[in-house]
Amino acid sequence: QPLRKLKVGDTFYEPTMALHSVSRNPSKTANTRLLAVILHPRDAKELVILEKPKH
Repeated sequence: QPLRKLKVGDTFYEPTMALHSVSRNPSKTANTRLLAVILHPRDAKELVILEKPKH
């Protein structure tokens, strides 16, 4: 998906097992706060997806 700039109150969804590889604060003066909610099966063995090495 293309990069997007979120505003106050915006939401976004990432599907299961998606790799979130880019995040940055576009402001040089203000802090960014983000609330993440992760839903997963109780028997999930891994919650982290390792990024494949770039060759």
